[in-house]
Amino acid sequence: MLMNKRNSLPLNSGFSLVELTCALAVVSIGFGGVFHIYLHGLEKMRAVDEYEMALCALNNEIETLRAQPWDTLTPGEALSFRSTPLIDGLHLAETQVTIQDVPEGPPGLRQATVQIRWIGEYGRHIEKTLTTLIARTDSTPPTKQRQETANGLQ
Repeated sequence: MLMNKRNSLPLNSGFSLVELTCALAVVSIGFGGVFHIYLHGLEKMRAVDEYEMALCALNNEIETLRAQPWDTLTPGEALSFRSTPLIDGLHLAETQVTIQDVPEGPPGLRQATVQIRWIGEYGRHIEKTLTTLIARTDSTPPTKQRQETANGLQ
């Protein structure tokens, strides 16, 4: 009698459990991959936010330098930022401003370089720099030749 009951069961009845296990494994691997890609995307978004914050601070400092009177733009290196950039989100951020006269350019032209260095994720040292030229916009004092011409016309 026992043999009759075993013979009456279909031969593929055990495969449904194997199919279910394989399907769960495939779905789990798929979700694991999606989760990994999601975390990788979040890391990249954080890095983009850092770059955006640094670029905003650099642009802010450049505009602050352009708005300063010419006499306050004294040449020098390792000067501090004149504006108050919101760089609290950058880990161990260091800022630096360098102002120098342009040797090949006309008088009344200075080159300003602003720089930010910080430590990003995984200990990477990141540095961003912006450079611009700032020209004297107020009236420049007359040269010796202009003074002589002006004196000769009087």
